Amino acid sequence: MQKDFHFYVTYALARRLGIPRPEAELIAWANQFTDELDEGSIHRIQTQSALLGNWDDPQIQMSVLVPFHFVPGNDPVHPWKTTPDSPHARDLLALALASRSPLRLGIALHAIQDTFSHQGFSGWREELNSCYPWYSLTSALPNVGHAEMRATPDIVNIVWTDPRSNERIDNRYRAMEAARVTCRMLQRWSRGAKPETPWQELKKELKPVFATPSYDERKEKLRKLAGDSGVRYSNVARRLQKPQLDHFITAAAAHLAAAIERFPWPGVPPAETPGAPRTGVSDTDTPAAAPTAATGPAGTPPTPSAPLDVRLSPSPFQASLRISVTGTPRTPEITITDRLGRTVARLSGRTTVWTPEPDITPGLYRVRVGLGDTSIERVAFYSR
Repeated sequence: MQKDFHFYVTYALARRLGIPRPEAELIAWANQFTDELDEGSIHRIQTQSALLGNWDDPQIQMSVLVPFHFVPGNDPVHPWKTTPDSPHARDLLALALASRSPLRLGIALHAIQDTFSHQGFSGWREELNSCYPWYSLTSALPNVGHAEMRATPDIVNIVWTDPRSNERIDNRYRAMEAARVTCRMLQRWSRGAKPETPWQELKKELKPVFATPSYDERKEKLRKLAGDSGVRYSNVARRLQKPQLDHFITAAAAHLAAAIERFPWPGVPPAETPGAPRTGVSDTDTPAAAPTAATGPAGTPPTPSAPLDVRLSPSPFQASLRISVTGTPRTPEITITDRLGRTVARLSGRTTVWTPEPDITPGLYRVRVGLGDTSIERVAFYSR
């Protein structure tokens, strides 16, 4: 999705559902700003990578693309493939709703909206994302996300053909489905208050908007739909970014921490207890089904279950990471490796603290806790 959806559709729906303007602005701004915070070295965390060349970096894939833009779906064959309105995306939304943070809600709405436009692609480098043969100039781009298709999947008014399957795709339909889910989540945010405008009426008003060829005309129509012809993203961003930036970073860190615990990282099972109730929200208030066990993008099997419970805190961490191991009287051995598999620290103990050396760079690290032949892994994000 682009700004006309992430900001203007979100803002228009929020206002038409009776959400006060200041709150609607925060939600919609955070939604769009998720596509703009790309200075990780300055802000400790980033939610976008503006350079396609950086998409080939596993660090960017694991901490930026997957959690914020290509949320893994429920495809048993391709566990990293984005599927629309997936259980993982709803889990993240449920946590945002429970937090009562409008910024975290905006970030989670961005992620679930992208599950509609990015469906069929993944944020991990894999053949699934290859759209053109090797001899095509476009194929020189990394097979990450929809890089080879450029912005095509994100433009709400166009109809295109996916070269991988020759399937005809109507982005107007996908945009409407994303708007429907957004509407439902904003209704939940307003604590079930009766909406000022029901969805069926909003749908009728959105249909000609999504069919409008001009990007600027779409924004103008969405301003009218919101009942606020003067709203401009540039003005809202100028007013909110400075006072809200630290709060946005905190909300993004919470979203990333939740993603780290839930996603099927290669060889690392989710941190939740098998069979535990999930937190996802649905249109029918039925809890989302727990995802089946999945392998990583290269077919790496999950780590075997072990009689251990490992907790990492805080997540993400800036100075030190506390590692707590329960469920065993023995002293576990702890190995911490970076994304390239290099060991950066060896520790031991049921409760211990890892303080990275000054030369350790920020990013994702695997924490492996072992007891003889048994081990369990977790993922931690260092955001110095």
